[in-house]
Amino acid sequence: MSLLRRLAAAARPPVFPLVGDGGRERARRLRIDRRLRLVASPRHATVLLVVGDLPPDLVQPAQRVGDQVPAPRDVVVWSDAAHAPFPDAIPVAAGADPAPAVVDLHRGLMTGERASAPVIGPAENPVDWQGVGPHGQGGEGMMGGKPYGRPMASMGEEGRDGLMLDRYPVTLGPFLPWMPPGLSLDLELQGDVIQSLAVRVPALRCPEPVPSPGPPRARRHLGVVADLLVVLGLDCLAERVLRLAEDL
Repeated sequence: MSLLRRLAAAARPPVFPLVGDGGRERARRLRIDRRLRLVASPRHATVLLVVGDLPPDLVQPAQRVGDQVPAPRDVVVWSDAAHAPFPDAIPVAAGADPAPAVVDLHRGLMTGERASAPVIGPAENPVDWQGVGPHGQGGEGMMGGKPYGRPMASMGEEGRDGLMLDRYPVTLGPFLPWMPPGLSLDLELQGDVIQSLAVRVPALRCPEPVPSPGPPRARRHLGVVADLLVVLGLDCLAERVLRLAEDL
């Protein structure tokens, strides 16, 4: 085994948490677990950790996120759900500690003892766009089309000065770590201006119970503060807040 493989196997595993129903509090606690290193993007992970239960309408988006993790990769499902969107994932009960399974999985991937998880999604464009234009080009006319599922910008008037500028549609969610699980935002951006916004919140169908007054509710509030600090890039301060919440 090469020195590079040994060093990679000994490092803390980079983990992307994919949070479902009932998993937000557990996902927060992972931030203060020194055995793991949470990352902000699946492109920086080797292990995808599914925390909580995924409703049926989030299974396909979850699989798309899993396919974005670069090989070698694999999945751990930290849930008691009877079904999982990743059939070959390593299961961990909701009441158990997932870190040992994640560390062992990462070590096996880095040493080559465990094969990388296969791609689940189809290797084809989600939207037909090649050759659909009037002259055989991709998209429709000079604008439009969704090459490889990514919408292209279109021209529109900018309300402040009347200039015609590019408008770019983008969807945020439903698994951004700093947003509530299941929340999706459909935005249309024009420079630094949000021209339109649509909110999709499937998570409202499964609301989490509000803790009773006292330490449980204080821990919930501190967890929300920690989420805000992560958005602001103050990860170290967010960890301090979460450790304070654990001590209550």
